[in-house]
Amino acid sequence: MMGDTTVQTRLISIDPQRYRGCWLHGIREPVVDGMVEIIEADGYRFPPALVVEDECILDGHHRIESAGRAGVDEIPAFVIDADDFKTLVDQEFGGDVPDRLADLDDYIVMPDGNVYDERAKKKSIEEKKS
Repeated sequence: MMGDTTVQTRLISIDPQRYRGCWLHGIREPVVDGMVEIIEADGYRFPPALVVEDECILDGHHRIESAGRAGVDEIPAFVIDADDFKTLVDQEFGGDVPDRLADLDDYIVMPDGNVYDERAKKKSIEEKKS
């Protein structure tokens, strides 16, 4: 079920260097190292990240960090306008960004009109690793 306030995304290419280090949580080095190996062997083939424009990464911390370390110039990302995200957080979460991305799923609308599904994306990444 969608929340009362929603934010739209647009799919664009971003420079991973621009977002490196602006994580909402830490990264696990072994995960990044493994992803760098995959990128160096096969190129960047992971699902798009999810970012708040010019501010922070909501989903894709490891993908963005590994792309940056591997020297990738551009990766796909779903981008949310910063003002729209602030309005969503203020209205639906009392001004505090939720700790879990899953709490935002029902509020983030993808370009195809569906809501963001963090769990389905994670399954797709795991399939690419195997």
